[in-house]
Amino acid sequence: MMMKTLGTGLVLAATLFTGSAQAGKILDKINDRAEMVACIKVDYRPFGYRSPNGDMIGLEHDLMEDLRARLSSKLGKEIKLEKIPVIAANRIQFLEQGKCDVLVATMTVDTLGHSLNRLRLPDKMVHLLLITYRYLFVIEQEYQRLVRAMKIRNFHPKTNLHSYRTYAYLVGMLFVRASERARRVHSAMICRGFHGRFISLRSFPRNPLNLVFGLGIIISLALLIMLEWVK
Repeated sequence: MMMKTLGTGLVLAATLFTGSAQAGKILDKINDRAEMVACIKVDYRPFGYRSPNGDMIGLEHDLMEDLRARLSSKLGKEIKLEKIPVIAANRIQFLEQGKCDVLVATMTVDTLGHSLNRLRLPDKMVHLLLITYRYLFVIEQEYQRLVRAMKIRNFHPKTNLHSYRTYAYLVGMLFVRASERARRVHSAMICRGFHGRFISLRSFPRNPLNLVFGLGIIISLALLIMLEWVK
């Protein structure tokens, strides 16, 4: 619940700080047609992607559903949600063209890591974040490969000792392969001149407006959390 509150706070705060007049027009338009049109990415796991049957799912989609429910409660009517799938290259263009009322988007993890480094977080913590995120998917691929090998060998899970032993072997082999992959990656990083610091190709110049916007976001989140606790 707290995660949804924080996420909804980010969306509302970003909307409010684009200009109160513009935000008021958007809310009036949503209220008049009883529908909110949201641009949401479908190419970036786990925030927004398509399920095997084609449904749009992910953290950002859950966030918009929570925002729709909160708007319905505040406006006193049921607000429908229409999702428009976008990618990183066209999401801002869709918003500027008025194809959606709300845009929810995330920064890439490498950008997040660079931002945390600029905020003077310890380098080891930033490295741990970046490498953990990257190799969660690598380990997931190794797990799927091992599961496919088990199915090819006609393994059928049952409640017997053989099944329990097989799953224990699966977990053990997953750790072994993860360790081997980590050693190879570390050697490759050393060969490429890694000296304890990741270099980002993006630059983040200082801007006084960024400070004002950041303070506004913090104040908005604090107010929303207080309202949540008051309930």
